[in-house]
Amino acid sequence: MGSNMTQDHSNLWTYGKLQALEGEDRWELIYGVPYLMASPCPRHQRISKLLTRHLDDFLAGKPCEAYQAIDVRLFPQESGDDDIVPIPDISVVCDPSQVDQHACNGAPTLVIEILSPSTAGRDFGDKKDCYKKAGVQEYWIVDPFNNEVQRFLWLGRQEKRMTFRRGETLVSPTFPGLELPLLGIFPAEP
Repeated sequence: MGSNMTQDHSNLWTYGKLQALEGEDRWELIYGVPYLMASPCPRHQRISKLLTRHLDDFLAGKPCEAYQAIDVRLFPQESGDDDIVPIPDISVVCDPSQVDQHACNGAPTLVIEILSPSTAGRDFGDKKDCYKKAGVQEYWIVDPFNNEVQRFLWLGRQEKRMTFRRGETLVSPTFPGLELPLLGIFPAEP
């Protein structure tokens, strides 16, 4: 779901530099390399909408809030020289003071990425590593091609990974009571 603006790592970008660009394009920044975020396909959008709806229902009346496609300044710098600013498909933020008019500043509690062929490598690689280093507690990688969700939990340096498949119910240790029947997320294709 995107291509990078430049492969020249000697000319790295910052969040401030990206914000100065004019236009409607959305770019995420991973280790100073900007990647253009393409429009998601209908299946991706449907899964994102269903996940967000489920999270909104669960989080109603709680201090946490789900955001779709918000800039996440994982390691915010006052200068705007951040070089890691992903745009996760869904972020759950439990500290309202982290969110300003432009971005989430600091690690969300939960991050969800929905795979596309062009982003799978980054979602399982650099972005996963960045989320872990920043202190994200729980990370879901939703695979719409295989109808499964891989859930990563980070407890200090320890990583626990579990796969949930269509027909199973994903549970979240970070949010007790959050149960997500994956049949509702991966309905049979028409």
